[in-house]
Amino acid sequence: MNVHNSNAARATLKIYNAKDVTVGTTEPHIVIALNGSADNEGHTNVIIATGLKMGTSFSMAATENEAFADTTNTDATDLEVDIVFARTTDA
Repeated sequence: MNVHNSNAARATLKIYNAKDVTVGTTEPHIVIALNGSADNEGHTNVIIATGLKMGTSFSMAATENEAFADTTNTDATDLEVDIVFARTTDA
């Protein structure tokens, strides 16, 4: 996963193992702190070698802070998220 944040402030990406979520209430599957534009030119790269097992859908949300209950919006135009995923079935 590669994320580019053009805002100087750090942000947080929350990934949920669910289609319908309520940010601040639904527990994220993973929380990723994102660099601000002054750190590594705003790029954050995350490699999860074993992958993340999800159900049939996932959702993402960006907040200003890492706290689970944080619902502070970031400017959606500040973030660009590239994710590579594969759909698999358990045998």
